Formats: sequence, C-alpha cells, structure tokens
Amino acid sequence: MAKTQKRNQHTCKPLKWDEEFTPFLDQLSILIHEAEGKRKIRLARYQSIIAIGGYLGLKPTDLLGSLWSDFIDKGLKDVYNYNTQNNLRLYYPKRLLKLISSNYQIVKPPASTQIIMLAPNQTSKSISLIAFNKALKKLLQHSGIDTKSPSSEILRKTFGLRLFRILGSDEHALYVTSEILNNSSVTYTK
Repeated sequence: MAKTQKRNQHTCKPLKWDEEFTPFLDQLSILIHEAEGKRKIRLARYQSIIAIGGYLGLKPTDLLGSLWSDFIDKGLKDVYNYNTQNNLRLYYPKRLLKLISSNYQIVKPPASTQIIMLAPNQTSKSISLIAFNKALKKLLQHSGIDTKSPSSEILRKTFGLRLFRILGSDEHALYVTSEILNNSSVTYTK
C-alpha cells in the first residue's frame, strides 16, 4: 500500500492554477450552496482542506491535521522546517481566509480547535489519507478535471508549481520552492 501511495506522489501532475484549481474551488462552492444538511457540512470541510492544500502546499499529515483555529482570525502561521532547522512564516492569502471563514460558519464546529477534516462520526480524529484521496478523486471527476492518480500530493504540487512560476521559474526559484515545501532535496522538487 505504501509503495502505491509513493508511486502516486510521483505520477500525479499539478493542477493549472487559473484553468483548473480556482475553478475547482468555485465548483465546490456551488455544490456547497446547493447541498443541505450533513452533505453541505462535509463539502465545506473538503473545500477548506483542498484550498489549504493548494494555497499552502502542506504535507498530507499536516494538511489533514489542520484545525479551524489555525486560520480563523489569523493571517499567518509559523512552520518549522526540519531540513534547514529554521522557522518558516506562511502568510495566508485573503481568498483562502475568506473561504475558510465562510465554511466555518457553515460547519459551526463546537470549538475552533476542532480538526477541519474530521473522520465520519468522529469529534477529534482526522479522516484517513486514503479516504481523503478517494473523495478528492471523486470531487475532481465531478468537476470534470481528469488527472492521473489524484491524491493529496496533487494539491502540494499545485502549490509548488505556482510558487516556482511566481518566483521566476529558474534555479533560484527551484531552490526556494524546495525549501518552502520542506522537500528532502531539490531533485525531489524537480
């Protein structure tokens, strides 16, 4: 199983930001608006985690362990980079904060310290990575996005590619992107 997940990390391609990722978030907003009850809440949770993954590039365990309180009334987060042994400050984009705040109002968790992507019928346990990846695949397909082996890694790669392009698409941009993603080497980032 781990071997399959490892292979998928290398075969999935990032989503194109303007052509696929942001329209995907918009499509999820429409689904949330049209849904009712538990489905509406579940979709709001998924959209929040998908947005966090695409905007911040968090590793899957950090992504699925995200709390509402990490974002509500916050503008940044300090993350420790184990490779460089430095702190990294992540500033949250306004669109991400607005989306999470809106979904927080839909979900109405009992406490802001609750995990955003709860496992079904749980109050403090995150959904499994396998379950999240299956749901992500279905949501991507529903939105008409065809991608090979979709997993949470597609969100991280989407962030990485966007960052690389914003930074200038050169060797320095590759190094900085690798450091921000906390990858073990620049070779892995390529």
